[in-house]
Parts: sequence; C-alpha cells; structure tokens
Amino acid sequence: MMNLKLSNQTKTVAISKSTVIVTRTFQNGQMTEKKLTVKDLKANNIVYIWYSDSKKTTAKRIMVMGTYSQSSK
Repeated sequence: MMNLKLSNQTKTVAISKSTVIVTRTFQNGQMTEKKLTVKDLKANNIVYIWYSDSKKTTAKRIMVMGTYSQSSK
C-alpha cells in the first residue's frame, strides 16, 4: 500500500507541446489510459510528474490520479 502525503505546496512546471498528459482507470482487471489536454488539468488534481530535464522544470509526462477534496467535519 502506498502512503500519500498531501500538502499545499505549489511549483510551476512548464508543459510543452510534447508533454503527454493522461489519466488511468481500471475496470474488470483492465487498465485503460486516456489522453488529456492542458485544459483538462484542474486545481486540486493529484498528479505524478515525470520531468524531461535534471532541473525538474519541464514536464515530460503528467498522470492525473484524481482530485483532492477536503471534507468538512
């Protein structure tokens, strides 16, 4: 099981025309990957980012894992 620590940290990442943006779903034991566009990215998305440079400023690939929402108690 993966432990995920969420924070309110922000970082500016460049997205080029060659950056691949995807989301994955699993149904009936099958994984499906759907391509997204920059316009599909929203505030509070939980993402994995693979960088194309050692300074970690330009994204090579972005995978949207879901959206964070804080429940009020």
